[in-house]
Amino acid sequence: LFPYTTLFRSMEERLPSNFLRIHRSYIVNMNHVQEVTKNRIVMDTDTYLPIGDMYKDALSEYLADKYLGR
Repeated sequence: LFPYTTLFRSMEERLPSNFLRIHRSYIVNMNHVQEVTKNRIVMDTDTYLPIGDMYKDALSEYLADKYLGR
């Protein structure tokens, strides 16, 4: 692993539960997400972030827990 990967993982572990990794390069505050589509997250009118294939299941689980009360 690259030092960047280890640092990113360490930072991710310390963040509150409303922060979610959606891509190998992105961790987002889910409280500021405006829209979730199949392949991306919309933060605002100018910010669209891709959802990595490895993170789609975790995102689906988060959304189900948060909004469907599972």
